[in-house]
Amino acid sequence: MSSDSQAERYKSQGNTALQAGLFSEAIDLYTKAIGLDPNCAVYFSNRSAAYANVERFREALDDAQEAVSLEPQWVKGHVRRGNALTGLKKHEEARKAYLKASQIEPGNDQLKAMVKAAAEAAQNEGEKDWEQDLWSEEEKEDQKGDPEEADAGEATGVHAEAHSEAGDVSAGTKKSAERGPEMSAGAPAKRRKASARVSHLLDRAVADASEPTLRATLTQLGRHDHLLAEKIIQILDGMSAASSADEASADDGGDSDA
Repeated sequence: MSSDSQAERYKSQGNTALQAGLFSEAIDLYTKAIGLDPNCAVYFSNRSAAYANVERFREALDDAQEAVSLEPQWVKGHVRRGNALTGLKKHEEARKAYLKASQIEPGNDQLKAMVKAAAEAAQNEGEKDWEQDLWSEEEKEDQKGDPEEADAGEATGVHAEAHSEAGDVSAGTKKSAERGPEMSAGAPAKRRKASARVSHLLDRAVADASEPTLRATLTQLGRHDHLLAEKIIQILDGMSAASSADEASADDGGDSDA
């Protein structure tokens, strides 16, 4: 029996094991097939599927990339990449992999749905990262002391107001003046989440605002804060990814390839 025939036999046995849920056995059989014919994209694609089933997504991605390298215009290789990247929570990269597949072979609603799902996951993950980055545990700890700090600052401000020569300096203004030198010396301002009341007012203001107003507001906010600008870009990129999903359609197959 030739090496090619033996490789095909291992692949067939691997497919049977994969369909039976014997994923480790399937991986071993596909590995044997690859050892005999390392230039067959199907073997790498099938082993990628087996790896994904046992949540070894890094190995699944490596095999999927090898399949794409061997057969750049083969849809299934890009689908395998998308599946592995989804398992690794790299949703935007997964969307691009599915989209690439759709550009090669358009017309299948199943893959169109996969592109859309990956785009939505990328958007949601982007919003989650924004929340986590902006409100770190350290900042949350800082916030625990804020009410007392604010009360103390206001009390100081009122005391200063009572002794002010003009008598018209408010507590808030006095507090800001006292903190001015500290801020100018480079001490970062603490970030605070909006209160329920402010969140409600924000929701209402956004609902009432026109699109040009929202654009101008985001631009002004971003230009005054580097970190905030990066987060705005991240969120908008995620939303753009979601909208671009509607432009794609593609084809998909079963877990193993013939």
